[in-house]
Amino acid sequence: MIFWIINFYASPLKNAAINNNQEILNLLMKHNQIQVKEKCFENCKKLTHITLSNSLKQIGNYAFYGCSKINQITIPSSVIEIGDFVFSKCCSLTSISIPSSVKSFGKNIFDGIKSLNITGDIIHLPNQLFEQNLSLK
Repeated sequence: MIFWIINFYASPLKNAAINNNQEILNLLMKHNQIQVKEKCFENCKKLTHITLSNSLKQIGNYAFYGCSKINQITIPSSVIEIGDFVFSKCCSLTSISIPSSVKSFGKNIFDGIKSLNITGDIIHLPNQLFEQNLSLK
């Protein structure tokens, strides 16, 4: 089992830093990681479990796009922005917790997800999260 621990203190992960990696199963993001850049973990098809940093502020466009084995995720209360298509094509995702700290939502975040339980203290979810998601009920 491959377990990645992202333990950066200064610079954020670069765009597409680890995308298409077929070895990562678990991801633990620690310490001062404040941003997941665009396409950072895109198409990491074996990635099943993600623990995000409690200091994370932004999840960039397509950050976890196509990570088809992730089944649940908790967005930390430090996050204020979630980009476009972040969890699109994460077809195993069935549960997500979104805090009220998230003020900016990208479009089509959940495209391609068949069933999703959204929890957390978020009050309002904009329509654009589901625009192209014909299968979500």
